Amino acid sequence: MDRIKRFGVGASFVLVPVAMIFGFASHRNLADLSASTDVEKWVSEFHRNQT
Repeated sequence: MDRIKRFGVGASFVLVPVAMIFGFASHRNLADLSASTDVEKWVSEFHRNQT
């Protein structure tokens, strides 16, 4: 049982950062830090529609 726990912890230390890097790298407009104040624009961005 201890071996399984050690493997799980080790795998999570490797897989979680990889998943986070992939998620941030594939995020649209990550460098665009401007706040959207228009609700319709925000909803269209959320639904991946072009504005």
